[in-house]
Amino acid sequence: MAVTIRDVAREAGVSVATVSHALTGYTDISVKTRQKIQETARRLGYQPNVNGRNLASKKSNRIALIIPDLLKRERKDNITFRMIQGVYGYCSSHGLEVAVYAHDPEEMTYRQFCESHAVEGILISDMITEDQRLQELMEIPVPFVAMHSECLAPEQRIGMDNAAAAADMTRYLLKNGHRKILVAAGSEGSMEQADRMIGVLSAMGQENLSLQEEDILDWGQGEAGEDATITGEEQQAYRKMKEYLSHYGTGHHTAVLCFSDYLAFGIKRAIREAGYRIPEDFSLTGFGDSSIGEYMEPALTTVEWDPLDCGYAAAKRLHERMRQKKDTEKSFIPYRIAGRDSVMDRTNA
Repeated sequence: MAVTIRDVAREAGVSVATVSHALTGYTDISVKTRQKIQETARRLGYQPNVNGRNLASKKSNRIALIIPDLLKRERKDNITFRMIQGVYGYCSSHGLEVAVYAHDPEEMTYRQFCESHAVEGILISDMITEDQRLQELMEIPVPFVAMHSECLAPEQRIGMDNAAAAADMTRYLLKNGHRKILVAAGSEGSMEQADRMIGVLSAMGQENLSLQEEDILDWGQGEAGEDATITGEEQQAYRKMKEYLSHYGTGHHTAVLCFSDYLAFGIKRAIREAGYRIPEDFSLTGFGDSSIGEYMEPALTTVEWDPLDCGYAAAKRLHERMRQKKDTEKSFIPYRIAGRDSVMDRTNA
């Protein structure tokens, strides 16, 4: 016969209510008692009856993790996977059921989605910035938290402080003697790009430096090329850098500051094909969109952050909002400047 919650309570020497609270994330149970109950449940092979628990509480304890562009074939980053790990890490230890959806708001509104899937909360990644969709999210009857997005109020999002991180990376290049910096910004219209540009301009302004049009590589959203083997952004960065090198060669800028690691991969390819060296001719930096920069040759200097932290913190904040508790998570997750071999110190040059 299946092990019941009463069996766990009897074995652990506590009440059924205590077991229920310990296994569903209530904070009125001591850490020692919770650990004892969890260990007893594992040893006995107890599996909670999720449907029964939900019916009893009149709540589903189910949250939806919505990733709008999950099905895009060109999506090759590992950010989404690490975010999902973080979300599941929190939810599995707090009695929350989470399901991943590649929801298309064009086919079903967020309100319709919540009603049809009986969810108590929504986590959404790569928040879309169109006013209509933002307004719709504000009006849905369940709490939501956006991950990896800067377009919402602090209590509605969890992510990295893109402006601060870009400013720190700019200061890192300036500290290493680079005054002529080329910024590879990527597709226009991205909130993330705008925030990172604000950080670059702020750091340069503190040194009485400015950016001119010729100091920025960017392009419209429709310009990113289609390529079956690498991302469109990487391919477009490669093309734009080839154009730049054919016009300016080396000497006009000493460093390229990229707004993603994938842009840096394309830039590196163009520099190498033109016969130039990294970091001797061009120093190169990225912005933590991958985990492979350290394996490049030379290893890529980049902004590092862990999407797992983002997913875990977002799930925790959503849970707090579902229980109408005061938010305890900060809006920004940690990052660091990973200084590696792709940046040359030119302070004595």
